[in-house]
Amino acid sequence: MEESLTHGMPLAVTHLLQHTLRSLCVHDNSQWVYAVFWRILPRNYPPP
Repeated sequence: MEESLTHGMPLAVTHLLQHTLRSLCVHDNSQWVYAVFWRILPRNYPPP
């Protein structure tokens, strides 16, 4: 299910998600969201 969600995702969407995560990481309580998100993503998209 997770693979089908990220499979074939446009690079622009991935870049937008990365930018959103960076802004979220400014908050202390969003650190776990960042970790969980990158655990879901395949290794093709390493953390920024």
